[in-house]
Amino acid sequence: MPRHTLDAVLAQGVREAWSSFIDVVEPFRPDLFGYCLRLTGNPFDAEDLVHDGLLRAFGTFALGAEEIRKPRAFLFRVLSNLWIDELRRTRAVQSESLSPAAPEPVDPDAVREASAIVFEELSPRERAAVVLKEAFDLSHAEIAETLSTSEGAVKVALHRGRERLRRERSESPRRRRVSPELLARFVAALRAHDLDAVKALVVADLEAEVFPSGFGVGVEHHVERGWIRGTFYHHIPEREARRAGFPLGLEIRELAGELVVLVSRDYGTGAALEEVWLVEESDGRVAQVRDYCFSPDLVGWVAEHCRVPFNSLGYRFRPGVYRDVTEPPRNLPG
Repeated sequence: MPRHTLDAVLAQGVREAWSSFIDVVEPFRPDLFGYCLRLTGNPFDAEDLVHDGLLRAFGTFALGAEEIRKPRAFLFRVLSNLWIDELRRTRAVQSESLSPAAPEPVDPDAVREASAIVFEELSPRERAAVVLKEAFDLSHAEIAETLSTSEGAVKVALHRGRERLRRERSESPRRRRVSPELLARFVAALRAHDLDAVKALVVADLEAEVFPSGFGVGVEHHVERGWIRGTFYHHIPEREARRAGFPLGLEIRELAGELVVLVSRDYGTGAALEEVWLVEESDGRVAQVRDYCFSPDLVGWVAEHCRVPFNSLGYRFRPGVYRDVTEPPRNLPG
């Protein structure tokens, strides 16, 4: 009889396959982050692109019948195609918003600034070609295979891309995801382990993601077994049983145009950065949290720019690793 529900049995099988996939691609993760960082120019956009690309690669691999003999090249190709597609959609939306038929009045200065940015930037394929050549030293043939084009087109893209990169480009300002005031109140409530205050500051359908280990919706879900509970007790059964808060060092910083929360822990040898949070608000409340906990490449980038030590938690959650605040994580990959 066919199955028509997404139940626990199906989920368990998918989780096991997904964890195996994350472990297999782990050696390539630093290169993938570096590639996406050069494509996007922003570490948080880069990490998000890696996440989206891995999800697409997992689906592509699961549906395919062939063995992937060059996984690094395969992942580069998936990320390149995903980034090019997303950039094309973004520019299409921008073009529509700047058209004369748009209902909202358009500031002429904003139009000129946006147009300058669009025309001064490399095309998606040119930028990908330059990064693959300059940063990873792929051959013209390898770049052509990755970008699904000809070697001749790669040579043209490299020539144009290098010429354009010689000119200085301005960057468009990033819209803040969260107000400084709301983020400060949210962080203060978490520091105080004040659950009522936290719940009052978030929307009822709060979204929280800890890639690749979890995604949940709903404040009650997160209080009972999701992100809020994990943050309060950090998946330590002994602390959860006696509702003993897990001490966190929380600091708000502005990095790469984003307000972020740096999360550190002290295992007795000094505090070290372990997580980075991006928080987004809606109607004056926290609506989404992206917890870059199992993103050591991004956390390492942040630690370097903030000049603080960091501790890698690996690329995915492993049950039984965390014991107490005085003990560092165990059994993490080297």
